[in-house]
Amino acid sequence: MMHKTILKFVAGGLGLVAIAVGVLFLVQYVRYRVSPEYRTEQALKELERRYAEDTYGGSTPEETLQLFIDALKKGNVELASKYFVVEKQEKLAEDLTRINLKGLLDSAVNDLENAERGNDIDANNARFTVVNQKDEAITVINISRGTNGKWKILDF
Repeated sequence: MMHKTILKFVAGGLGLVAIAVGVLFLVQYVRYRVSPEYRTEQALKELERRYAEDTYGGSTPEETLQLFIDALKKGNVELASKYFVVEKQEKLAEDLTRINLKGLLDSAVNDLENAERGNDIDANNARFTVVNQKDEAITVINISRGTNGKWKILDF
């Protein structure tokens, strides 16, 4: 009889320890899932997925720039924005829409068609200088080769 009581006591104690360990693991899991580190990891995974699925861009910096210009000539700012790096596409679509609404898209296209390739930064990064009719440099376009081999516009 005493043996059964001790056995019940030990089993109950082990059960409580198992529950406590389970609760601790659950608390740690929940704490991790709401942590900034977890959100950053998830955002990075999403960005990597978007880059892997992104098929827009040329096989050379010049081709990417020409595809961008061609989309702008057609007034398709949504398509034009897709030639930028993934994380900047949404903002560039908004900016290009504002430029289009102001009637400045044709002027921007004319300037972009005068872009001259400068010295490359390295094998994966190219730079173009855009000059206006007065032969003044008005902007620099940086284009980089992505992980999928497509060239994407970084900024301009």
